[in-house]
Amino acid sequence: PKWPYDIMDFNQGFLEQRRTEIQEVVVTVNMMTCHSESQNSSSGETSAFFRIFATASSQDLILAGHSFGAASVVHCLSEPTLASLCRGALLLDLWPGPLTTDISGQFCEELGAKLPLPFLVLLSESWSRSEWYGASCRRFS
Repeated sequence: PKWPYDIMDFNQGFLEQRRTEIQEVVVTVNMMTCHSESQNSSSGETSAFFRIFATASSQDLILAGHSFGAASVVHCLSEPTLASLCRGALLLDLWPGPLTTDISGQFCEELGAKLPLPFLVLLSESWSRSEWYGASCRRFS
């Protein structure tokens, strides 16, 4: 696309692709932990892969992302089914550009209040001082 372009519109396809990928991973992790719990650990046939998942709990799954990845996590958590399979979120240098054109922070403040899970936002010093997204990120939490 030619500059200037609509950042939200440009990124919608990428956000949807990420949502599909994250949803597949979350469902797979949940299936693997359930399957591992049902494996007979006394048999020598249990693979290392299943032994790893046997120590995991699907109830403790935390989604984490940096920049666009953090925006993807927020986008995913807007889906109640996916949010119900997770325990929380870690958002590193959240880039709200794909989610909103509002740089005042009002949208992010409202969005943060609506997230159905506990979350932690970590901002680097340079990102928190960003003239475009600093206010939005600070108000998100």
